[in-house]
Parts: sequence; structure tokens; C-alpha cells
Amino acid sequence: MWQKRTSEASGSEARIGRTDAGHGDARDVPIIGRSIVIRGDVTGGESIVIRGRVEGNVLLPDKNVFVDPEGRVTGDIHAQIIRVEGYVEGRLWGKQRVVIRSTARVTGDILSPRITLEDGCRYSGKIDTEATSDGFRNTKGEPASARSYPGAETQLASSNPLRLARATGSDTKPM
Repeated sequence: MWQKRTSEASGSEARIGRTDAGHGDARDVPIIGRSIVIRGDVTGGESIVIRGRVEGNVLLPDKNVFVDPEGRVTGDIHAQIIRVEGYVEGRLWGKQRVVIRSTARVTGDILSPRITLEDGCRYSGKIDTEATSDGFRNTKGEPASARSYPGAETQLASSNPLRLARATGSDTKPM
């Protein structure tokens, strides 16, 4: 009557269970432990919890990734659902959603149809909720940068004599 149910997850197991979006047993989710450092890409067929450090990309496009408050990832993360409570420096591609918790520090672009940034999180980067598979969409139909190829500055300046003089370094004053 007063026995603790074994099916109830508590503490860190409850957090891990969220990683798998409520499917499966929380204890079945592999954990990269606090003392583990992985240099290179992480791939596989299971959702994971990162408590240690990953110096490389985490590529689990059909699974979920949870970065624990003590976890650090330096590289891109590609997964169904990404939840970050720790540190990530890299691009986040969440097929379903990306959640940045209040304890997280993230530097990098986020591509996902649903994004949550909790109050208190630290985030620096671009956000795109209508991303394509090859990256960020271009919202204005313009080149990503006006100087994206050699000679672009001169070409753009050619419509204005003063800009052309500055771009080519000419001392000629426009008439």
C-alpha cells in the first residue's frame, strides 16, 4: 500500500524521460557521463543525455538530445527534439522543437518549427522557424551578404559615382 512504485521516475530520471518525449523507459536513455569527453561526431539510433563534454557534432536526426545543466557541446546538434539546460556552441537543428531552458547558455543558430527560450537563458544567434533542410531560408530574397563574392562592392557601387570612387580607391570626384 505504501510502497514506492518502480514505474515512477523522479529527479534526474524524470528529466531524462522528457528527452524521449515520454516514450520508453527513462532508464533506457544512454548518458554521456560528467567525466566523459568525446572528441568527434556522435551518431546512433537512440536518444541521449549529455552530462559530459562533446567536441563535435551530435547527429541523431530521428532521436532526441538532452544537454544536462553540466553538459557542454561544441558542435552542431541535429535531432527531433533538443532540450538544452547546459552549454552549447553550435547550430541547433530540431525537426520538431528546440527548448532552451533558463540555465542554458547557447551560442549558435536555431532551426526548428517550434522554439522555446525560457526567461533567464542566455542565447546569441539567429532563429528560423521555417528552415529548409539545407539551412536558413532567405526571408528577403536577397543575397546573404552584399559582399558575398569578389568585386561585389565595386558592382554595387557602380550605380553611384561617389561609392564607385570609394570602392576603387580612386581620388576622382564625381561630376
